[in-house]
Amino acid sequence: MPRNRPSTPDSDGSNRATDRGVSEILGAILLFGLLIAMLVLVQVGAVPGWNQQVEYQHDQRAQGDMAELADAVSRVSATGIAESVAVELGTTYPVRPFLLNPPPASGTLHTVDRGPVTIQNAVASERDVRDYWTGETRSFETAAVAYDPDYNEYANAPTTVLEAGALYNDYDEADRALVLGGSKPVSGETISLTTLTGNLSENGVRPESVAVRASSAPTQTVAVSGRNGDPITLSVRTSMPLATWQSYLEGQYVANGGHVLADSLAQTAPPNERGVRTIQFALEGSVTYDLRLSRVAVGDGGAKSNATYLTKVSGGGYTPAGSRTELVAQARDAYNAPTSGVPVTFSAPSGTFVDGGSTVTVTTGSDGRATATYVPSSGTANVEVSASSELDGASGTSAAERTTFDVSTVLSTGGGDDDGEPNPRESDGPYLSSVTYVNGWNGNKWFEATFANDGGGTHTWVSARLAFYNKQVNPADQLPEYVDFYASTTATTGTRLELRGPYEPLGTPITFSGASTRTIRLDPGQTKQGGDVQSGDFMVISVKYADGSTDTYFVGAESTTSKKDPKN
Repeated sequence: MPRNRPSTPDSDGSNRATDRGVSEILGAILLFGLLIAMLVLVQVGAVPGWNQQVEYQHDQRAQGDMAELADAVSRVSATGIAESVAVELGTTYPVRPFLLNPPPASGTLHTVDRGPVTIQNAVASERDVRDYWTGETRSFETAAVAYDPDYNEYANAPTTVLEAGALYNDYDEADRALVLGGSKPVSGETISLTTLTGNLSENGVRPESVAVRASSAPTQTVAVSGRNGDPITLSVRTSMPLATWQSYLEGQYVANGGHVLADSLAQTAPPNERGVRTIQFALEGSVTYDLRLSRVAVGDGGAKSNATYLTKVSGGGYTPAGSRTELVAQARDAYNAPTSGVPVTFSAPSGTFVDGGSTVTVTTGSDGRATATYVPSSGTANVEVSASSELDGASGTSAAERTTFDVSTVLSTGGGDDDGEPNPRESDGPYLSSVTYVNGWNGNKWFEATFANDGGGTHTWVSARLAFYNKQVNPADQLPEYVDFYASTTATTGTRLELRGPYEPLGTPITFSGASTRTIRLDPGQTKQGGDVQSGDFMVISVKYADGSTDTYFVGAESTTSKKDPKN
């Protein structure tokens, strides 16, 4: 049987077959080592950079999700309709064969208490709203929504914050911020603040759906200006540095056509341990602003706001005795939004309410309105019907918790008193002869009413009141709150008569002696919500004589003209 022979050395004494086998093994080991070294170099030098790029791209998507959240908050504040927004909290890394990735990067989306936003020295133009917006400081608690990423490689990623309408990236270490979007608290003649409430705390990698609901919405605009013409001051709690606020509001400075007083913008206290500070700025007080406030809940919680004041919506004025008239009051919260489920009690010293006697309680609906149907009794005039509700829980009602409706009945008897027939006859003293609607050259509009006295004796008007005003062209427009009463068409100083207010002493008494005529000017106040004064409008003016008797006149235009406003 053949045997294995040992290898025979070559002539030079070497064993080449063995050497070749060893070389192949060593080559394979070296190649494997080189491959491992290359993998190590890629793992150490390239993978972190690749993953940082993945994280950066995710951060851009997360900021886009936060922008969607900011837009949803804005829409909910305007409509009151709930929405939801998905925010991608974290990210995973692509699978790379033979290479290692860190655990998926996560992120946290949460609410952070900020403290109060305040508005100081703002006075409402509308009578009932002015009982609440008196110029006192009004505070509104708010929170911020923050997204904090926890990346493995992108070490300086910012915190994305939504607060006070602004969306920005907060770079904590550098104490700087970059505004991404949102809405400014003031833009032109609009003050717009949306506060946030609710409880939100989500951490992880997957997208999370965030509920956005109205806590006080939809937004309802009220007109405000500075008390006595002094500036309106706003303050916000924010982590956005002062320098960023300066550039953020620069376009609203007075010098740039806005109404923000540039030298008023200041940080009133140093940042706390979380970097939150108070920023304060002031607006020109002589300007009338549209104030738009709302409160939006994110995540869980966020109860509805409670009612804080009542306002009259419609009703009152002249109503024939025995006929029905609807009186409508609205309950509003501190954000001026309508509040449902509020019991409102209507009371009248005479007459009756349908489904009630001298009082009736009506609960406000989803629009915050309570409607009572009132029937004035015969033989009475100028009945003051009240609507009230104890909104703060304390016994009794403040001025903000009640409103009134002046209901006047037109009786068939004469006599020249408030409870007599309007527009006295020629034989009874001064009577209304003609009314002209004037379209002023400067855009103002007013009425000129001529009164004549054909009888003997002397009659002197010493005071007057505006009992009623009707918008003939568009009854849905807000009524003027006052009419300025001028003793002549050229007078530049008059007497302001508040709508349904008391008799006001005339600065210049008007005397009719013998056969004479006098033409007075009646200049209705024009508000943003009220629209222009139109030729079809009419009003009811009552005057009081020196002897205490009164007359009432229906003033409506019979003709129109155009001329220069004597006040300009």
